[in-house]
Amino acid sequence: MSSQIVNQDPTGYRLGGRMPSVVWAPADRAETVDAIRSAASAGQSLVIWGGGTAIDLGFPPERYHAALSTAHLNRVIDYQPDDMTITLEPGVRLSTLQALLAERRQFLPLNPALPDRVTVGGLVSAASSGPWRAGYGTPRDWVIGLRVIGADGLEVRAGGLVVKNVAGYDLPKLYTGSHGTLGLLTEVTFKVLPMPPAVGHALIELSGATEVENVLARLRDSDVDPCVVSLLHGSGVPSIQLPTRADWTLLLEFRHFPEAVRWQLDQLATASGIPPDRIHELSAGETVVGAVRDLGIHSPFLCRASTLSSRAAALCREFRELGHASGAELTCVSQAASGQISVFGSPGCHSGLVQRLRGVARQVGGNLVAARVPEDWIGEVDPWGDPGAAFRLISGIKQTLDPTGLFAPGRMAGRV
Repeated sequence: MSSQIVNQDPTGYRLGGRMPSVVWAPADRAETVDAIRSAASAGQSLVIWGGGTAIDLGFPPERYHAALSTAHLNRVIDYQPDDMTITLEPGVRLSTLQALLAERRQFLPLNPALPDRVTVGGLVSAASSGPWRAGYGTPRDWVIGLRVIGADGLEVRAGGLVVKNVAGYDLPKLYTGSHGTLGLLTEVTFKVLPMPPAVGHALIELSGATEVENVLARLRDSDVDPCVVSLLHGSGVPSIQLPTRADWTLLLEFRHFPEAVRWQLDQLATASGIPPDRIHELSAGETVVGAVRDLGIHSPFLCRASTLSSRAAALCREFRELGHASGAELTCVSQAASGQISVFGSPGCHSGLVQRLRGVARQVGGNLVAARVPEDWIGEVDPWGDPGAAFRLISGIKQTLDPTGLFAPGRMAGRV
């Protein structure tokens, strides 16, 4: 295994205040199997590392002997442009994948933060989507096949290479969002889309949560069809140099044929009910979408909440008010069409704030997870919250697929 040790001072793989004794970076599938079997036979545990963009989410592993990096598992296995499918190893960076697809005027409709760092394996394991979620959904909608090495060192295949391939249990959906706790993805097959001929962007200035909710309701009932509906509220927003100082801003992106994009932009005032002088078209909109996507990603305090789309604006307002009452300055970025909210800040934040924010979210039937907190809060903060009735299902799956706790034991809700 010595050829797989890439860093004998593994500080770059620190997690939850702990560091592994060894870092493995297998060069191919055979070395990957060797690493997993070696850890299993020694009764050790390991944490899978891709780009590290979502590694902080969850409890620190109860045991952390080895880190397994997918850095060298970065090959394109198969690309069928005519069938619009592509199969890759987990270490391929998302930006690399998109550049390859762009050569054939295709793209994967997922845009999580930091595409130059995020790997396709990490994207699937963390179920990361991004602002395009409003128009295109999540990784569960685009993963059609997987290969996974389990705790027994055996590789299993789920799904296939064609779009309509599921009979019985849809195992790719099980592994999507499992955060590397059930096995190591060795291949991922996506379906992809033709690149849209035109893209357009607009900002709408809004005066408060009530007006936001009215505008979102009107847009849902209209003929405009944005693929990005990002709501911005808070002190961190001016850092991205928007052409407005409004306290509430709605960012929209349209992707279609040029005539369709133009028509939708022209219809925004009528569809939203907002005067034209509060609607701004953006010439460099894709840069703005990228900046909004990455807002808060490096913040030492980052939570992600989910609620009904009709409650997203009100929950952003309540989060900000709770932050002020607690002496913290918070910023909210919501993918408002799906009710997803990122809440982040730094000055004034404290460990008790997580539970208070979670309580506000649950009052409206939502939930909140702590995606990142300062290291000295660990032990004081439950990143997931009470899993409730889902605990038996989560623990049963973990016990069945990883009975010895090889993969990041204790990371998931309920310390599963």
